[in-house]
Amino acid sequence: MKQQFKLQLCVTTNVLLLVCLTIFVIFFGNTNNDKNTYMKFGPNDNLNILGVKIDTWNKYYLLQVVLCIFQVADTIIQEFANPILGFNIYNPDK
Repeated sequence: MKQQFKLQLCVTTNVLLLVCLTIFVIFFGNTNNDKNTYMKFGPNDNLNILGVKIDTWNKYYLLQVVLCIFQVADTIIQEFANPILGFNIYNPDK
């Protein structure tokens, strides 16, 4: 039960930090300025990812889907392949 409490505490703390950061960005971010190229949401003329201009909502949604696919693949690799590789590297019998 002690580990479950620690896990709940860590998850709760991470969620609270994310909420605080989100609130900070929403209230103090200068998104109304047209010269500001860092604090924009959605597609715009200044959003350029690997040489592709993301200026329409279709391109923006496709970018989000591709990023999610890469993140899922990375998580699967981290969970399954890295332990096998790590144990094989440090195994003195092999």
